[in-house]
Amino acid sequence: MFRSLISKSGIIAFFVFALFLNLGIGGSFTQAANNYQVNDSLDFLANRQSLNDGGLIEIGEDQSNDLQTAWGVIAFSAADYDPKTIKSTSDSVSLLENLTDKACSFSSTTDIERTILALSSANYQLSEITECDLTAELESKIDPISGQIGSDIPSTIFGVLALSAEDKVLPTKTTDYLKDQQQSSGGWDSGWGTESNITAQAVMALLSAGIDKTDPAMINAKNYLKSLQTATGGIKYDNNFWTSEADAFSDSFVLQMIHALEESPEDDFWRTGEKTIIDDLMSLKKADNSFNFSQTWGALTPVWTTEIATIALSEKYLPVKSINLKNYPPLPNPEEPPVVPDQEPKEEATETEESVDLQSDIITQELSVKNEKQPLATDNIKKTTILQPKNNSDTEKSDITDNIDSLFASSSAEDFGEVQGAADKKGSINWFYLLLLGFSGLILGVGIVIYFYHKNG
Repeated sequence: MFRSLISKSGIIAFFVFALFLNLGIGGSFTQAANNYQVNDSLDFLANRQSLNDGGLIEIGEDQSNDLQTAWGVIAFSAADYDPKTIKSTSDSVSLLENLTDKACSFSSTTDIERTILALSSANYQLSEITECDLTAELESKIDPISGQIGSDIPSTIFGVLALSAEDKVLPTKTTDYLKDQQQSSGGWDSGWGTESNITAQAVMALLSAGIDKTDPAMINAKNYLKSLQTATGGIKYDNNFWTSEADAFSDSFVLQMIHALEESPEDDFWRTGEKTIIDDLMSLKKADNSFNFSQTWGALTPVWTTEIATIALSEKYLPVKSINLKNYPPLPNPEEPPVVPDQEPKEEATETEESVDLQSDIITQELSVKNEKQPLATDNIKKTTILQPKNNSDTEKSDITDNIDSLFASSSAEDFGEVQGAADKKGSINWFYLLLLGFSGLILGVGIVIYFYHKNG
């Protein structure tokens, strides 16, 4: 009897141990692989919310910004939090309300595209906005002959993303136009040269429009982006000789694209030795949980940079589409939210008073930074292609744009080999997880066999 009791106890213990291997250890590995601690960065963003209007305020500014607010909505939605629960106080305007209140005031193509992307990411029904029809306005920007949306390639890319987010059927001319703009290097030219951000965004746009991930355009784009990977594992902006290091925007948009392709940054193709793009991006995270732009340039637009990084680290991609959003928890130690002083309403920019060109609006964030080791004072200025406020006319440019335009030329990148097969080989760490899971399953199976053997014997 005692021997039988020992045998049965041993079987039970063996059975529990096998379950622990399968459920306990295996589960923790999965969580570790997918947990990049975005919540603390979301807290950083929430602490930048305006008490007055609910929008997000960039570091160094004294009022909320439409750009940071819209990308903030996308970032919180990507992390599965409902933007309408992001409030400085229980009685203040929410982050989402700031955007919906302004939705019909935008007239430029890029403003409309950014607004649609943000509202769609929060699963907000655009039909609830009765004063205007944002998707109809955007569809009216499609050139019936060329298929181009708005005035340039970036507005076409984000137009495709925005309309795809609302499940609109795009004209074949539009996707054909976008594919035709791919350079021989495999990248896309934003108007300031072939670069990483616009290329990753173009891939996401084409995928959202139904282009298959095995399409030659996708393969060529991957090879181009691989050519921009540095020794730190990160992605640099372009192949110009003065661009020597990776940056958070390039890392983040390429990570988003990788997830859109249903690949992993841990895949052999996306590694440099043991380094991954995530390694580089996480190295830019600061003590306050915001993200630097790069190691050399430090913090440029911390709120905006953190938003783009958070989307990538949440393993989401454009167009972000979230369901079952949860309430954002109150901040454990909320800071005093920035108060925006009352200001006179700004006049709406007209077509003849172009606010700033889509790309030049973004690159000005780095004009104040000078690196003496670089050949030019404005070297390494990032020309990130994100939706900034602009008008559709590209005939007039600011003096800043004209000066910068002469510094940058389209560059062709040397492709670093071809994508072999499907380029979906997993890293060694993933094989370890699979082997461990198989081994624990084997132990579980043996335990079951022993159990029934004793039970029947």
